Parts: sequence; structure tokens; C-alpha cells
Amino acid sequence: MLSLSLTDFYALTPWEFIEAYEARRTYDQDRWQQTRYIMWAAMRPHYKKLDVTDVLSLSVDKAAAKPPPETEEQRQQRLKVAAKLDAQAALEYANRNQPQP
Repeated sequence: MLSLSLTDFYALTPWEFIEAYEARRTYDQDRWQQTRYIMWAAMRPHYKKLDVTDVLSLSVDKAAAKPPPETEEQRQQRLKVAAKLDAQAALEYANRNQPQP
């Protein structure tokens, strides 16, 4: 995917590898977006209403979609779990800071 030789791969630091991977992923996404726009432009004269996402759906489209709003029940459940985790963390912190006999 990154087209690296083994020597180049082993010479990369973890940070450099992450940056190279992200750059390649962005490059691939841009290429797919370009392909989709070319397809859309070619099909546009033949359809009255045609959206770019109708031509080719990409994983980027799904990631950009907003999640549904949180219901009150989900919010209360999330707050209850957070309070339980906070209490557990406070207890562990208090136990850790007590002097050992």
C-alpha cells in the first residue's frame, strides 16, 4: 500500500509511518473523489436530478453523516455509567494514596 522497501520501512519511526500512511490514505481518497466527479460529469446530461453521492458511494460519505441525536434515556444511561466510573476511579485513587502498614 505504501510502496516502501523493507529498508525504508524499518528506517521509519512510528510517527513517520503514521504520517506516511495518512498521506497515502488521503491520496487514495482524493483519487476516488476525482473518479466519482468524472463519472458524475459524464452522467449529468442524461439525468435531470443526479447527486454526486448517487453515482458512487464512498466510505467518506458515511463518516461525514451525523449520528442520530441522543435520546434522554441514552443520555441518562451514559451519565449513570460515567458517575459509576468516576466513583470507582476516586476510590482507587484514595486507596493508592493511603500509606501502607
